[in-house]
Amino acid sequence: FRFLTCSQHSPQSSQTSSSQPSLSSSANSINSSPHKTNEESSICENITATLRLLKLLVKYGHDLEDVLTKALEGTPSACWQDIIPQLFARLGHPEPYVQDQVQALISRIGQDVPHLVVYPAVVGCTSTSPSTLAQLRQFQQITSSLIANKPILVREVQLMISELTRITMLWEEQWIVLLQQLQNDVGFRIRTFKEEAQRVSENE
Repeated sequence: FRFLTCSQHSPQSSQTSSSQPSLSSSANSINSSPHKTNEESSICENITATLRLLKLLVKYGHDLEDVLTKALEGTPSACWQDIIPQLFARLGHPEPYVQDQVQALISRIGQDVPHLVVYPAVVGCTSTSPSTLAQLRQFQQITSSLIANKPILVREVQLMISELTRITMLWEEQWIVLLQQLQNDVGFRIRTFKEEAQRVSENE
């Protein structure tokens, strides 16, 4: 992979430069490992490599967009199947680039093995647990790609979740949770605005 060159020798740029060999190593490890084997050692190595690559995406995604995009696109979807819960957990990342890359990975998995992601995706769309509107849009886009691929499967899961929600939650509880979701989204937008304002102020 072609590495980015940093023009300023700041602590952040130094950390970014030092993370590039780790990125290349993780991507090469993923691409060279046999993904269809059931050997425990191979599975552990694959999980370690994908988690390391995910960590680099979450931590340095904004600074390594070009390199990370190529690295992630070059990995087979099978290698990410062991860390699907971790991928869904990162959909709420504040960086739009990270959100888009994680969503793309989950969508690729959904194209190959939709049964592994359909339940958490549909639950994310209809969940009554607190989440931001940005996360909700990510879940909706993933579900839309699943519908295009396996509409019957998605429809059956949606029906099951709808019936479970109907018999386990009162209307009052659903309204309370909706208000919590809106409150969390407002807090998220305020934090994002403050971070952007601080970033602009530091660049002036």
